[in-house]
Amino acid sequence: MSGMEAIAMALGGAACVGVVALSAIVQKRHERAKKRLAFLEDRDRSATLEIIRTRARLYESVAEGMLARAGRGARLEMRFRSQYGEDVLAWEILGRPLAGTFIEIGAYDGRELSVTWALEAMGWNGLLVEAMPERAAQARTNRPFSVVEHAACAGPGSTGVATFSVLEDEQLASDMRSSLELEAWERERVRSGKSREKKVDVPLTTLGALVPKEWGGIDLAVVDVEGAELGVLEGLGMEDARLRPRVLIVEDNTKGVEARVPSLLERHGYGAAGWIGVNRVWVRRDEDDVVRRARDVLRETWTH
Repeated sequence: MSGMEAIAMALGGAACVGVVALSAIVQKRHERAKKRLAFLEDRDRSATLEIIRTRARLYESVAEGMLARAGRGARLEMRFRSQYGEDVLAWEILGRPLAGTFIEIGAYDGRELSVTWALEAMGWNGLLVEAMPERAAQARTNRPFSVVEHAACAGPGSTGVATFSVLEDEQLASDMRSSLELEAWERERVRSGKSREKKVDVPLTTLGALVPKEWGGIDLAVVDVEGAELGVLEGLGMEDARLRPRVLIVEDNTKGVEARVPSLLERHGYGAAGWIGVNRVWVRRDEDDVVRRARDVLRETWTH
């Protein structure tokens, strides 16, 4: 081997080592950037939640003042409890009424992150639907002025019993207050294999069948059922004007990619007013005042 060949081989080896070292540096920087982005997203989320909490406290004072002027007090602790301010938003765009009717399906225990707690506290009539039996029992205790149904809702004609598989440690997951905490919990759950599933039998029905017969209409419906929204809404029976809520707040984790729910609601006379968190707000197009307030409030303060 000539001297030049030896030098070229040595340089080539050094270049390979350099590429490997550079790759490792880039990978480390990429990981640091991901962690930094996650930190910033979590910090931004925390700041947003603090704004929501501040706004909620303000509206609690407003509601208490209105109740006092009406000569009565709150039936429950006057708290707006929702995650993204959906309760404040709904009350605002409906014109801040002290009475009305609501449905919340996927109500959990009726307290934690509830979108309708404050409305019941003011004096509204409500229907809460929760599939998990333990949570439904808690909701009956927490929400004494609402009708609470232990049921799973599906499409037209649904009856009988549905069987669900649920994690025994789902309560722990519900207590997570940030995406980073939840991701860490999920990784540990998978790594350790500690989570256990259990089977739960739940009465199966339609949402329309659960709405109290004496209600003349529905002011607000909140639907949070982890991907089963289409069946729930089909089973509401919106062909009947009495069962067409003035305002609908529907969770959509696809952020509008899934088109069947929008198509259904548009056929029944609803227009999309905007987003709040992962929830899409729908308003009946024949409710002129509600449509106007929804557009104003969502555009000015609620678009994330």
